[in-house]
Amino acid sequence: MVLSDERICLSFMFPFGFGNPPLFLPWQDVAAITPEQTRLESRAVITLKNQWVTVSLHGKAADAVLARYAHERAHRSTETK
Repeated sequence: MVLSDERICLSFMFPFGFGNPPLFLPWQDVAAITPEQTRLESRAVITLKNQWVTVSLHGKAADAVLARYAHERAHRSTETK
């Protein structure tokens, strides 16, 4: 996973990612990223604008994307003031 100012880039591990390109999720297409907690782990659920599918991340990837999303939201709110 790579987080940039423009997007989230997800690559899948072998053998699932074999022959498949990375998944790019532009920040402007993200409707929300919500934390969820199960008995065993925490995860981040990414909801995209105008899409019914969600993307779930677990562990350190979830922590990183939640922190970055909070930063992006704070940055956007200061730009609109």
